[in-house]
Amino acid sequence: MSETKAQYITGADGLTKFRPQRKNANKHTQRGMGMLEKSLQKNGWIGAQTAAADGEMIAGSARLEIAADKFADVEPIIVESDGTRPVIVKRIDIPNADDPRAVELSIADNRIAQVDLEWDIDVLKDWNQALDLGKYWKTDELAKLGSEQPEPVDAEPEQARQTLAERFGVPPFSVLDARQGYWQDRKRAWIALGLRGEFGRDKALTYANKNATDEVSLKILGKTGGTSIFDPVLSELLYRWFVPKGGHILNPMSGEATHGIVAGYLGYKFTGVELRAEQAESNRQQAAQIGVDPVWITADALTIDALDIAPADFVVSCPPYADLEVYSDDPLDLSTMEYADFIAKYSEIIKKSCDRLRDNRFACFVVGEVRDKRGIYYDFVGDTIKAFKNAGMKYYNEMILVTAVSNLPIRAGRQFQSSRKIGKTHQNVLVFLKGDSKKAVSDCGEIDMELPDASQND
Repeated sequence: MSETKAQYITGADGLTKFRPQRKNANKHTQRGMGMLEKSLQKNGWIGAQTAAADGEMIAGSARLEIAADKFADVEPIIVESDGTRPVIVKRIDIPNADDPRAVELSIADNRIAQVDLEWDIDVLKDWNQALDLGKYWKTDELAKLGSEQPEPVDAEPEQARQTLAERFGVPPFSVLDARQGYWQDRKRAWIALGLRGEFGRDKALTYANKNATDEVSLKILGKTGGTSIFDPVLSELLYRWFVPKGGHILNPMSGEATHGIVAGYLGYKFTGVELRAEQAESNRQQAAQIGVDPVWITADALTIDALDIAPADFVVSCPPYADLEVYSDDPLDLSTMEYADFIAKYSEIIKKSCDRLRDNRFACFVVGEVRDKRGIYYDFVGDTIKAFKNAGMKYYNEMILVTAVSNLPIRAGRQFQSSRKIGKTHQNVLVFLKGDSKKAVSDCGEIDMELPDASQND
């Protein structure tokens, strides 16, 4: 703590009664203080700071510093306590703990505490004379704290990776890792909105390729109640990265509701084409409950050229993986077809969808390889790329989405011993370009990765 910061802080009348802790064992970090300031500005104050009777802070010095610098006109609420009763801050602006703001506050509180911690060894040594720090550190841990630790070789790359995650949601690398904490945090925020991708699918879904056990970790999120559902975080990233703000998103093979609800919640227009009327209706009901209004049209995707659909700013889909999942007994359903027929119709849908796409825009299909009845891959990824190229699109990005292994380690051992088939834990996120890349990127504008805020849809 600098001499200046150690003086009594001026500002609102209430703040003049308090001053930062003189011998604070936490030196704080520049990054942590920056994260704390942003969180206070966006989320407000969480918890209570603690001061001694003479006004010197015991816990919460960092918040007090920021309050003096950035919130000097805010009068604090002072609660006097002798420590025998808990002090609970009740946020009356947050209705319940499922509100995304509550989730973000909880994440921010814990993560900032983690990032902002840098022990002051000299202060700890002083305190160790009067206190038994062995209550909080083992002997070897105390020894390590007091030793000169060299900076890790990968410290700068790791810091850069974390910075990229803050700017773009996740690091924009060719490998997207859905197992990471930053990914799971964002997913929990979406689920807290009431998003349930599995709705409308359970009754219709059967498994046509039950023996392909290495494929049972289906598509993006894996199985929930027997169905494959799309990860809302990936949907969010694709929109924020590749779609102009407020643009129109077209999903020609819509399936469940995730793509549409995420689009509506982020302020995009969305049109999904879905063959199954009961699925489209389930999607509409779920969207209405959340308070967004994407459009689902019940129709055969092959007729997309005849439907009343506005030009699109982005085409996206996680299409049927051939016959891996069979969604209905309708002969128009692609999942009921032999692979040759499937690819022919699938390619035609891609062509008609891309014709609906404006110039200087992106498209993305999320696909994965699938095996035939002999256990041989069809090359579905390659056929998807070929279909887009034949539609006049340029192959622009490929990302590999790594998903949670779930019970794959158990299954992989059995299947590898008997068949030498590799356990599959990834999907291919394929991005295509129509027109000029510079114009497409310019139209997309700056990337804003603020987490969803439920209040904007109240």
